[in-house]
Amino acid sequence: MEGITDTQTALIDSGSSANFIDPQFAHLHNIPLIELDSPCSVIGINEKQVHNPICFKAWLVFSSQNRQFSAIFYALHLGNRNFILGTPWLKLANPDIDWTTMEVSLRLATEAQAGSINPEPQNLPVEFQEFQKVFSEEFFTTLPEHCPYDIAIDLEEDKQCPRCL
Repeated sequence: MEGITDTQTALIDSGSSANFIDPQFAHLHNIPLIELDSPCSVIGINEKQVHNPICFKAWLVFSSQNRQFSAIFYALHLGNRNFILGTPWLKLANPDIDWTTMEVSLRLATEAQAGSINPEPQNLPVEFQEFQKVFSEEFFTTLPEHCPYDIAIDLEEDKQCPRCL
């Protein structure tokens, strides 16, 4: 964590809708807490609704197992914990969890997940035929390697392709 050299322990909780930092820990370590524009409600430990609204957050940069992360942590009194890594971190890190040994392993950031390529489409709609080469295996193998910051392009329903207008 930037500015903190001691190793910190965090609780990983798939039932938490956010990442959390204890405000006393933040104050003790001079981590600035930013006031939210409006209070929000969150699901805390073990999928329980937090009764008091959340009013502050912190933007933290930290590393674990040679991977660096940056994430928002909401200020919440955590008792004997300093941090909770909730579902946002689990989605970001996508760790391997060995439930037998209770060990968490992070994949290397450059490691790509293997996938299979479906056969080339036979009946491509007319409006997409000029793009047929992008569906070929040859074109697929020329793409750059997948990385943790790949960005999805979400298509909107009932919208036409710009070239089709």
